[in-house]
Amino acid sequence: MITNKVKNFRSLLGLTQAELARLLKVTPQTVSAKENGKRQFSDEEKIMIVKLVNQEYPDIRISDIFLNKKFKEV
Repeated sequence: MITNKVKNFRSLLGLTQAELARLLKVTPQTVSAKENGKRQFSDEEKIMIVKLVNQEYPDIRISDIFLNKKFKEV
């Protein structure tokens, strides 16, 4: 599930929902709703999350977090 991936990466980075919310300029309740699949992350938020993750895990791609299937590079 995509939402669990976001939560897992957030936890790996040592961020709380409130800290991620501040970085994304949304409320902690919004992050919670998005992590629980009640709302979707915007494209801009996805890019911001990947940039945060890439600071510690540079080989992670947006597709690794936000797509259900692995795609081969073309």
